Amino acid sequence: MEAKTGFAGYDTQNVSENVLKMMKFSLDTTFDSIAKVQEFNDKLVKEMIRTNKQVQADTEKVVGEWIENGKKGWDEYKKTVEDGYKKFEGFLQPQK
Repeated sequence: MEAKTGFAGYDTQNVSENVLKMMKFSLDTTFDSIAKVQEFNDKLVKEMIRTNKQVQADTEKVVGEWIENGKKGWDEYKKTVEDGYKKFEGFLQPQK
């Protein structure tokens, strides 16, 4: 019978080397994952900024139209009130 040492398929002579390889693989995997998350975050932030600029431009346009329509409405209201005043004034003045 042959004496077995350690686990099957595990070379006890290279334990330190295997541990270093595992640590290196783990670090590389971690850095790759962090880089992918950072790239995703960069894309996300840039897209949000681009979208917000578009939304802001659209909002400025809508607000500008709203202000312009408000001014037109105010002008029409003022004209209507002045016309009504002139008509009322005409009723109150004695006719000659």
